[in-house]
Amino acid sequence: MPITINGTGTVTGLAAGGISNAGAVASAAMPTGSILQVVTAENQTEADSTSDIDLLTCSITPSAASSNVYVQLIWWIGGASNPNGGFKLTRAGTAVGATSSNHSSATGSFHSSDDYPMTQHEMLPFSWNYLDTGISTTSATEYKLSTISFTQIYYNRNQAGTASGRSTIILMEVAA
Repeated sequence: MPITINGTGTVTGLAAGGISNAGAVASAAMPTGSILQVVTAENQTEADSTSDIDLLTCSITPSAASSNVYVQLIWWIGGASNPNGGFKLTRAGTAVGATSSNHSSATGSFHSSDDYPMTQHEMLPFSWNYLDTGISTTSATEYKLSTISFTQIYYNRNQAGTASGRSTIILMEVAA
């Protein structure tokens, strides 16, 4: 049967199992690996801190408890800092994606370091991607990127205060 679009925008001729006249495919019909929703948050706030700080926060409400969440992080660090710490991603307050070996006292971090070889006028973008396969909920769930045990951090700015950046977190619900 031919597929026809009439003058009112109605599509006819689709076989059983095709897209209904409503034009939507239920998430249950989406194949494994399909992106079901995307949420994002940005932060342009600059920080010069000697204590642990939250850098990025974003929440997602999965449509199925079996879904996974793909996390993309991009953030800016500046200056000739000696951090002696790390970065930690949490889901609802619990560290996820942490390495088994951390520098200094950065327990629960996915990245830790002693030095960033930059001048006071430089900034570097950091990025990290993580597929969270342990979410198991349909409730709103908060993801947060934080520093842990930093001696000094210049966030979204360089040490000299002459440059700034915008950091981003993107959460994607992935059909399992």
